[in-house]
Amino acid sequence: MFKSLIDMLNTNKSDDVGITFILNENSEKFVSYNNLFEKAACSLHVLQSKGIKPGDKVILQIEDLEKYIYSLWACILGGIIPVPLSVGITDEQIARLFRVYNLLEQPYVLTTDGVFKTIKRFEENVVYGMDCKFDHGQVILYDEIDQGIQKGIIYDAGLDDIALIMFSSGSTGEPKGVKTTHRNILVTNEDLIEKFNVDSSDVSLHWMPLTHMVGIVFCHLFPIMTSTPQYLMDKMVYIRSPKIWLNKICEHRATILLTANFGMKYLMSKVDKNENNGWDLSHIKVITIGGELLSSSLFDSFLLFFKDYGIKKCMISPVYGVTEAMVVACVSQEKVINSYCLDRGSLSIGSDIKENLQEGITFVGLGTPPKRCKVRICDNEDNILAEGKVGHIQVSGPNVTPGYYLPVNDAFSADDWYKTGDVGFIQNEEVIITGRAKEMIIVNMVNYYLFDIESVIEKVDHSLVGNIAACGIINKDTLEDDVILFIQNEGNEQQRLSELISGIKYSVKSKIGLDIKYVIPLKELPRTGVGKVGRIVLKNRYLNGEFNEIIAKTNLISTDKKNESDEQYNGIDVSEKLIEIIKSVLKIENVMLSDNIFELDVQSLTAMQIAVEIEDYFGILFELRGLYENPSVGDISNKIKELLVEKSTANGI
Repeated sequence: MFKSLIDMLNTNKSDDVGITFILNENSEKFVSYNNLFEKAACSLHVLQSKGIKPGDKVILQIEDLEKYIYSLWACILGGIIPVPLSVGITDEQIARLFRVYNLLEQPYVLTTDGVFKTIKRFEENVVYGMDCKFDHGQVILYDEIDQGIQKGIIYDAGLDDIALIMFSSGSTGEPKGVKTTHRNILVTNEDLIEKFNVDSSDVSLHWMPLTHMVGIVFCHLFPIMTSTPQYLMDKMVYIRSPKIWLNKICEHRATILLTANFGMKYLMSKVDKNENNGWDLSHIKVITIGGELLSSSLFDSFLLFFKDYGIKKCMISPVYGVTEAMVVACVSQEKVINSYCLDRGSLSIGSDIKENLQEGITFVGLGTPPKRCKVRICDNEDNILAEGKVGHIQVSGPNVTPGYYLPVNDAFSADDWYKTGDVGFIQNEEVIITGRAKEMIIVNMVNYYLFDIESVIEKVDHSLVGNIAACGIINKDTLEDDVILFIQNEGNEQQRLSELISGIKYSVKSKIGLDIKYVIPLKELPRTGVGKVGRIVLKNRYLNGEFNEIIAKTNLISTDKKNESDEQYNGIDVSEKLIEIIKSVLKIENVMLSDNIFELDVQSLTAMQIAVEIEDYFGILFELRGLYENPSVGDISNKIKELLVEKSTANGI
């Protein structure tokens, strides 16, 4: 084993192997592992000249992927603890940044000028009722460290030194900082090398964000450890055209890939099988699927969809991991994925699993634990349960975090096993998750899994797969849980929506015996960086009363249209085209220049799609941030006009 991540990069630095940044279909940039080490070492010198020392914490707020990686390694090489966070764009995301900042007691912040301007605007207009002030003397702009020409002092890190502090992807509540050691990462990747039979011929190609544990560890650090090439593209490049991912997989003969439920579904929605794409994907060794439970129906659809391009079931490897314990289980390359169709009545804590092939719930097996990871199933008192019994999943081993930045109650058992918060069972050494302990609700003294409810609803309409979120809200009168269901409504007409809601309620009542209090249709569900539905965000927004108006309208089951003016849009073509784009992406009928796009329920993914459509049609570079800085349709239109004028001037027109 390497002595540290620093030792890993230093040992494997090479001029011939490294990172290729995929900028677009026709543009790439290669940075060797040797150049990465040299550049990061010079950036480290600038950090050290500012008095930053080993053990100090630096929040990373950098959008550009290449700059982000240099910054990450500059910290690691100096024993400085990087704290990667997704760059805040919305107020909710930036509020999370301030929560982490306050929790870490005024750490340094490494960012870019554009991002810092957004942060300062938030400081001036904050309405969150929290301390949202940065010590601007602790802020370092990337341009400063980019000028470094002298190498800094490389830290002599040990295996148990903290390499990173990772915060959960949730945006509300008190954030939890997971301390991650060099040993945690190195052990996990060593075990994955064995699981996937990785050798010098392998090539990784990824689009998942590097601000999450799976992105940093598997997409970036894993290929450095194996001294193999890695190809990285920004998530926005993937959103613009996911077919680029497939084109590049073929072009570079990539063998190791990572995706998620969201990625599979989005890819299928953007690929026209009638086109002669010419992809041959038969060379792929493994497609890992992480981020959330693998949907059985989505998995089957994905295999069928890409069968003609050479995708086989043996290539797919579900990976079960948590930030606190890295990889807990995965399907080895030589193994096959198992499915378990279980009676819903056998899924309570302590119950023996029972098959029910007709009316059961299908769970996808997640493989066996890595060599040095131990997994056990326990009851509510941490007593170990036998194989085939459902209980709480607990993990132990050198892959498990030593703890949190601030102590978290009940995270570990008395004998120091980490409590994942997941519920499941072990069968023939394979780990199967049946749900989250905190995603269980109680009605009439009976436990129900939210995953169970969602599985039933997915069968009502296939378009709901991955686009629903059931939440349990405690009823103050009964002290039991009311079931609130959020669905992503793809612009259905009122009559169709009414029929869909009726079908959902009837199906859940007849199959589970449970009443759904409200079905709340949204244009899009909030998601984390890896595409997982933000259940906690939805729950908190509901409790804050943000959906009261939607609930009232939905309950009326009225065919009344939104009371909008039928005025003609008599502006120039830019405004008319922008309105057309917004209507198309959001699948709505009425958009006016005075509308705030976020009051039309634009979310992160649809914001990206609108920005991409603007770029494609007008031939300009339209930053996603522009939508948040100028949220009214009229302001966005004016911004497009400004960019068109700049483009014309640059072209000498």
